[in-house]
Amino acid sequence: MFIYLRCSKSRPKSVKHISFLFLCILLLVSIPLTTKAEPLTAEDHNNRGLAYYAEKQYSLAISEYNEAIAINPVYANAYNNRGRTYYILKQLDLAIADFDKAIELAPHYAEVYYNRGNAYHVQNQPKQAIADFSQAIAIDPRYAKAYTMRAFAYFPLKQYEQAIADFDKVLAIDPQDAHSLYHQGLAYYELKQYKSAIADFDRALLIKPKDAAAYSMRGLSYYALQNHEQAVADFDKALANIPEGLMAAIYSFYRGNVYYALKQYDRAIADYDKATAIDPKYGFAYNSRGYVYFDLKQYQHALADFDKAIAFNRLNPNAYLGRGITNLALKNYEQAFDDFDNAIVTDSQTTYAFAKGNALINPDRRQKAITALQQYIKIESDTVWITKAKDYILRLGGAPTTPSAAKTEPLTAKEYYDSGMALYKSKLYGQAIADLDKAISIDPNYREAYGLRGLIHEQLYHYEQAIADFNKVIEFAPQNAGLYFLRGRVYFLSNQPERAIADLSKAVAISPQMGEAYFCRGLIYNDLKQFEQALVDFDKAIAINPRNAETYYQRSLAYSRLEQYEKVIADCDQAIAINPNYTKAYAVKGATLPLLGRIQEAIDAFRQCIRIGDNPTLVDIAKKSIIKLGGIRYNKFRKLKYG
Repeated sequence: MFIYLRCSKSRPKSVKHISFLFLCILLLVSIPLTTKAEPLTAEDHNNRGLAYYAEKQYSLAISEYNEAIAINPVYANAYNNRGRTYYILKQLDLAIADFDKAIELAPHYAEVYYNRGNAYHVQNQPKQAIADFSQAIAIDPRYAKAYTMRAFAYFPLKQYEQAIADFDKVLAIDPQDAHSLYHQGLAYYELKQYKSAIADFDRALLIKPKDAAAYSMRGLSYYALQNHEQAVADFDKALANIPEGLMAAIYSFYRGNVYYALKQYDRAIADYDKATAIDPKYGFAYNSRGYVYFDLKQYQHALADFDKAIAFNRLNPNAYLGRGITNLALKNYEQAFDDFDNAIVTDSQTTYAFAKGNALINPDRRQKAITALQQYIKIESDTVWITKAKDYILRLGGAPTTPSAAKTEPLTAKEYYDSGMALYKSKLYGQAIADLDKAISIDPNYREAYGLRGLIHEQLYHYEQAIADFNKVIEFAPQNAGLYFLRGRVYFLSNQPERAIADLSKAVAISPQMGEAYFCRGLIYNDLKQFEQALVDFDKAIAINPRNAETYYQRSLAYSRLEQYEKVIADCDQAIAINPNYTKAYAVKGATLPLLGRIQEAIDAFRQCIRIGDNPTLVDIAKKSIIKLGGIRYNKFRKLKYG
């Protein structure tokens, strides 16, 4: 009667309803039809457990699995199913014990290893999880879920290359798996391979065009590449899809950081305001807004924000540093001193000790400043900043005592190389070359030193010396595609196109996905007026990286020389879509549209050149072109008006 009443209730036929009917059937078949009922088997209890599990009646499911195991203590499937139920109930130790038993009874059961791997993953035991997922894959090499979970388990170990390899396996099985594309993009982002990350986020968004998280991560990748306009556009899209809630606060914070980098302070403050309005305890947003106010010299506002940032996170060294430099600007030297001390305590990053030394210089507390700067020298690794700190100490009348100062033995090749790298980053190229020369004189096989010296010679237009250095590095690493690309680029810059093409061809033969090499070779073919070959290379470069505006622009020039004007317009439009302020693309578009009889559109394109105004030559050409096209008009003062 109970079964009849439950089954006769009127409700929509959902999946839940169907699974409940399955439960009803299982229970019904267990009702004795004769006075002598057959006892239920272990399999019967296991099936009843599955039915209860489907209905999310987990306690009843466990009872049934207990009965199944009591009848048949070597029933591996029942142990596995009971383990899955314990896992759902977050009783992970019990789940793992059941999976252990199931594996003992059925060591070739891939699903059990996968299930136990999940339990270890939730317990934050990634190494054990990886071992189990690997075993599941060994049993079933096409077990996509096991590859996915093993990839996730690599993340806490920062083994991102291995995670990428597993996502590649998943995507080989299912190329439309947006979830795996997104997380593979995260792995590339962690490796600072931002272009590869963007490519994965692009693919994920083609499949799920409303995925706010993918827009956000692509925005962060563009931000890391200093492509600020694209970053803002992506955070705009993220916020359009999730305009409220905690994630909206995070996306607003990210966009505020980009506006801050662009020095669009009002917009940055508006975004930080939104973030803190959604989440009043968002310490990072207060911290960033404090720096904006500091740059605007609104020091009291800055102090208020740094105070809030510290109140929400007393271990935030950036907030102490921000408050310290604000107090320094206000000549609150004692408070600045305390803040820099707190910054050093919470994080031994060297900048804070240096800032402390600067703070102490002002109020004539020279000895303490000298001590702070000497401490800075002990923990700093950047040669250029060590030199600056030593200079401050000497100006204060002190002596820079550091371990390296006490050293009597000569510097090693590695030390000279590190010094050369630091000087190169500071654009002190002559001094950098001198140190790299010393590194190579000590170790004539120091290929990194040759490579860095070659890059510096290239930047100084010393092309012969750059080629000589790259020749030397290629001797050590003849299968390194990047080296052929670098030498090919120098050959191109030094007007040796045949040699450049040979090197770039070698680069793509070794690494067929090197889009930069195809792009550079395309430029050379354009210069040689071999436009068909240029188009082939630009096509390949775009296939590898479809977000490079410059490639579309250069391809448009090749199409122009081949008089394929519709394609010129299409490529210019694509370049502008990626970079809305791409003046050269507007100029080429404006010059091409009249050839198709589209005069007003050409005038509009030239007006965009004038509006952007970052290239005086093109602005002048645009104004003259508008006059020739009849697009000139006057304002009320009878002055020429182009826009």
